[in-house]
This record gives sequence, structure tokens and C-alpha cells, in this order.
Amino acid sequence: MNDRLSSRRRPLRGSPGTATLNPPVRNAVRRFVRLLAGSGWAPKAIEKEVAKTCRRIPRSRPFAAHRRQPGSAGRVLTLWLSDPAYLDPHGRPRPLPLRGARLSMETLARRVDPQLDVSHVLRYLEDGDGVKRVGSRYVPRNRELVFRDRMSTTGSMQGLFGLLQTLERNQSFRTRISRRPQPLAQNPSLTVSAVGPFKNRLGQLSGRLLARLDAEMERCEKPRRKRQRRVRVGVGIYRYQERPVARGRRRPMIKRHGKSRAR
Repeated sequence: MNDRLSSRRRPLRGSPGTATLNPPVRNAVRRFVRLLAGSGWAPKAIEKEVAKTCRRIPRSRPFAAHRRQPGSAGRVLTLWLSDPAYLDPHGRPRPLPLRGARLSMETLARRVDPQLDVSHVLRYLEDGDGVKRVGSRYVPRNRELVFRDRMSTTGSMQGLFGLLQTLERNQSFRTRISRRPQPLAQNPSLTVSAVGPFKNRLGQLSGRLLARLDAEMERCEKPRRKRQRRVRVGVGIYRYQERPVARGRRRPMIKRHGKSRAR
């Protein structure tokens, strides 16, 4: 192959063909493949299915180099909902102005990180439906941040990356590795009409539990000694649902010579 032909076929710098994954995504892909292989699936079959799925992704889909980075912005909401100084006598979060020397979103942001831009915090919380504006102040809307666009890949996928890490760790044969909690409750025979009420109840229970765990992690964040090492720790709750099984479905009716008969 001559150099001229080779240069034509070589992907251009910066094109999708030369795109690389960042370390968290790369580790997630590797863990997922290792978990499937460790469960008995052939690596060649896994490779074939992954390649087929990648080929089916539309080329017109934008691949933005920048994704919304949560950083420490979410911690501002945690402090707002837990610090007594930012709660009224009834335990409700106080409405806060964006900027100010005393109680404001800016002072909260500086407590989390002196370099954190409060404008970035506000945009992040608004995008996640976490705050709303009331007059000239802001109040929390939800304890949970929910992003419904593709620009929130990093934040929303962090839980998936952590789950894959836990699954791989617990599947390890090394006896000295401590297992991490991996509880699972499932029922194969819920009625479809019961799914909605169960989902609502799960949202209430999980919200309360996560609020308590968030406060506990906040307490553990305070160092007992100077210059202690830091580590990211997370707890996630998720619900999955399979397609309902059709039972007792009637046969379609066709007409023959003016009479309806079951086909």
C-alpha cells in the first residue's frame, strides 16, 4: 500500500474514528465485558454483539466533546437541605439569594469549594430540576437531581460505573477482598396495575433512605485528623422492569362467507 492511499484511508485527527474514551468510561466498558465473560459468555460472541450495536448507532448523532460536569455542585444542595443555619424553625430550607455575604447560594458554594462558580452551580441545579426561583430568591424543588438530556452523561452514568465496579469486586476470587453491599429484591409476578403504586412507594422510601445516607456521609466528610486521604463513596437505588407476559390472549377473528371464525 503506497503512502498516498494510506493517507486517504487514515482517519482525520479529531474525527469520530479517532475519538478515545476517558478513563472512567474505558474502565466501565472493560468491567462490563469481563463480567459477561466471567458469567460464561464467549468473548467472541460479546465482541460481535458490541460491534453490531456500535454499527447501529446513527452517524448523525452528535458526539459533543464536552459533557456537563457535576463536580461539587450537587453538594451545595446537600448542605442547603441539612445545615441548620440554612433551615427555618420548621426544618424547611430557607429561600436564598444567588449572591451575598451571609446566607446565599454563593456562600454555600464557597463552603464546598472556594473555586466553585455559583453561576455554574445555579445552572446545574436548574437543569436537574433541583431549584426554582421565587421572586429574587431560590428554593430547593427536589432532593434528587434528574437530568433528561444527553449532556448529563458524566453525572448520570457515575452510578452505573460504581455498580459495575461493585459487581466485579464481589465476583473476584481473591479471598482478602472485602465484599461490598449488593442487596437485591425482586418479584417475578407483580400485576401490571400494581407497578404504578409500587413505583410511588419506592420513590418515597428510597428518598428518605438516601437523605439519611447523604447526611451520614456529610458527617463522615469532616476530618478527624489533618491531611487525611479522600475517596468518593456512593450509594444508589434503582428499579428495573421487564416486559409483561401476555396470558390468555384471544385469537384474532376472520370472516369467512359472512361468518366469524377463529383463525
